[in-house]
Amino acid sequence: MEKETLTQNQLQQMIREHVVWVSSDGRNGKQARFSSYDVSNIDFSGLNLHYVDLSDMNLDGMNFSGVNLTGANLFRSSLKGSNLSNSNLSEANLNEASLDHAYCSQTNFFGAHATLCDFRFSDLAESNFFCANLSKANLNNVNAPSTCFNSAIIVSAKMENANFISSQFNLADMRNTKCAGSSFAECTLVKADMQGADISKCKFTGANVKKLNLIDADMEETYFYRAAYVEEIKAKEILISFASNKDVSTSFVYNASRDEVSFYNSKMCPASLAIFNKMPEVVNDPLLQHICQVMKNMPKNRMVVGSRR
Repeated sequence: MEKETLTQNQLQQMIREHVVWVSSDGRNGKQARFSSYDVSNIDFSGLNLHYVDLSDMNLDGMNFSGVNLTGANLFRSSLKGSNLSNSNLSEANLNEASLDHAYCSQTNFFGAHATLCDFRFSDLAESNFFCANLSKANLNNVNAPSTCFNSAIIVSAKMENANFISSQFNLADMRNTKCAGSSFAECTLVKADMQGADISKCKFTGANVKKLNLIDADMEETYFYRAAYVEEIKAKEILISFASNKDVSTSFVYNASRDEVSFYNSKMCPASLAIFNKMPEVVNDPLLQHICQVMKNMPKNRMVVGSRR
């Protein structure tokens, strides 16, 4: 069935009735619902659309910049490539919505419900996901520097090959996330929970990882150079961050239960501590010699860290 094209006059009338509906707690006016209209010719930028119903709609490539979508219903809607920069989607329903390749810079997603939401390749720079629910969301390849994920629920989400430089994940629930190849450089992850997560080949350069839970996490080739409070990480492995006197930076992960040292940025297979201790670069470096001795004397599954500053 062909949808009626929404005119600008109809839009303004719907918004007027919607404002009355919101201010009267639904007793008067009428909630704005757009599902029966073709809105492809509408520029929504700057409008006040809080609590509107935009569910199950194709809104690809549309302009929602600066729009107030507080509490809006966007369930299963498609906003691929849309412009949502500087908009307010706090407490909005984005469950199962598609926002891949969307432009969401400085967008407010505070308390948003975004379970199974698709953000692939989106620009989320300087946005706010404080207390948002991103369970099972797809954040692969997103660009999200200086973005707030504090206290967010990101359980079982996909976050691979993404840029999270200088973002905040304090108290975030990130259990079982798939983060392989992502950058968390200069991030703060104080008391974040990444139990069972895949953080292989991730970079935590200069990050604050105080009391970060990495129990049962996959840390193959994970880089913690200059990370702060690494000694307080909860893990079953011993993490060693080290930079050589040359231009090459190297990170080691020591698994006490298997007596294996794994190497960051290297094709070498995991080696036993005894073999690692005999390598020329270790023999000729007093700090690494000291670290190896500390590791050798540590009880199984206890956490120690050495780092070269």
